[in-house]
Amino acid sequence: MNIRRTVNSHFERWAKSIGHIIQLLADSVQTTDENRKLDNAAKGGVMNFRIDKLDDGTDPAGWYGDD
Repeated sequence: MNIRRTVNSHFERWAKSIGHIIQLLADSVQTTDENRKLDNAAKGGVMNFRIDKLDDGTDPAGWYGDD
């Protein structure tokens, strides 16, 4: 049974190490300002790229989509 305990111990250490590496990679991902603006647009209002703010989507000179 010592072999089984040793194998389980090594497997647990390996799994924890992989988990830490995945967590490190996930924490290092940065969101750009442009992504944050578009995310906010989805939460309320329409992103007006001309004035770089959210509004109600009625600006006749506004640019509301990707070109």
